[in-house]
Parts: sequence; structure tokens; C-alpha cells
Amino acid sequence: MDLSLIIPIYNEELFLENCIRSILSQEDQPAEIIFVDNGSTDNSRTILENFLPQFEGRGRVIFESNRGIPHARNSGILSTNNELVAFLDADCIAPVNYITALKRGFQE
Repeated sequence: MDLSLIIPIYNEELFLENCIRSILSQEDQPAEIIFVDNGSTDNSRTILENFLPQFEGRGRVIFESNRGIPHARNSGILSTNNELVAFLDADCIAPVNYITALKRGFQE
């Protein structure tokens, strides 16, 4: 069951690295991670670019010029072909079973 994880980003440089590390430490990795840059003016984009290789082709950054979480989430949804979509805010740290629990919920 392929799941896309969408993470809206807007000036999240203080939190982003911890969020990314929590995704990389998942016991079950998402098929795709879409970071939606919503017009960041800080170092968020640089942080993302530094971590993208660790996602081994499953991570990508898209840009959404219309500000706001709804616009960013919708852009992420429109840019994936996976049937299952989940969201994580960039200032959150996902527990190691986050993706596993989401998939289990969809299966049930």
C-alpha cells in the first residue's frame, strides 16, 4: 500500500531538521515524501536540499505561491499519484510508528 506524505513548509528552519529526521527514522517509510515550499524566505529550502538525497529518490520539493496550509496541502495532493495521502506539519516530530499506524488505519 503506497502512501504519500505531504509536508507544507513556510519558514520552518528552526523545526524542519527534527521533522525530517523523524521521517527518516520511520519503521515503515512512505512511498513518497512531498515537501511543499509555500514561499519560505529563510533557510528551509537549503535544509530540504541537504536532506533530499537521504530519501533515496522518494523525496521531492514543489513550490506553491499561494500562501496558506490549504493551498500547500492541495498542491501536494495534486502532485501525487498515490491513492493514500497523509500530512505532517513541519514543526512536528513523527513517532517511529507514524507511517505504520497510518497504513494500518487505512487498511482497517
